[in-house]
Amino acid sequence: MESPNASPSPKIADLGTVRSRALTVPNVSCFVQETTAVVLGALVKLGMTAVLYGFHNRELKKEKEKFMKPNKKAFTLIELLVVVLIIGILAAVALPQYKKAVVKSRVGTILPMLANILKAQEAYYLSNGEYATDARTLDITPEACTLLPPSEASGLEGHFWGCGNDFVVNTSANNTGSVAASYCPGYNTTYEACSEHRDFIIEFGSAHSTSQFAYPGTRACWQSNGSSFGKEFCRSIGNPYSCGGTGSKCYELY
Repeated sequence: MESPNASPSPKIADLGTVRSRALTVPNVSCFVQETTAVVLGALVKLGMTAVLYGFHNRELKKEKEKFMKPNKKAFTLIELLVVVLIIGILAAVALPQYKKAVVKSRVGTILPMLANILKAQEAYYLSNGEYATDARTLDITPEACTLLPPSEASGLEGHFWGCGNDFVVNTSANNTGSVAASYCPGYNTTYEACSEHRDFIIEFGSAHSTSQFAYPGTRACWQSNGSSFGKEFCRSIGNPYSCGGTGSKCYELY
């Protein structure tokens, strides 16, 4: 018989309910934790993906701007045309002056030679009463020069000498003792070839010169074959005077 003060014992159904609740609460807690971890992991991955995508997209945008943006350091077509025009003008002005300076330096080497040959001719004239037609009979011969074949017109030996690559020296122009140098670069192997291509002639007149260009005691320069360069060059190294008997311009060296 049950005591009236004893607490009623739980029923079997109530014990099942309590046991079920005791087992269910921890499972729910684990489920929530796992779900939270999964969600947080997904959010972290999504955030990292968004960051990486944004960084990559920014780099692509920079590269696009780099290639699409006009390069401010490049030259425009007009600027290039102006530069080419300036270079052309400078070349047109500078190149003739450069060529003239080069020829002046070469003439500077030939003038002392002409002066020495003329002195030898004057000495020969004092001894023989005439000028030598063959430079080999003089006390001096042209230095660094090669004896050329006789010209077809005169047939005289030792008359013409090829000096360097530019000049043909006539040791007795017109057989009057005057000494002349013809400037014909690249054509100084024969007198005839030089005569066809020379730009100018420099002649030192002897004391008895009968030349129409270099009067006695003068040093003259004049153009040949209508060469514009020869005219400009002679003008740059001398004072003009009439010569040649036809009003031609010769230039007496300074």
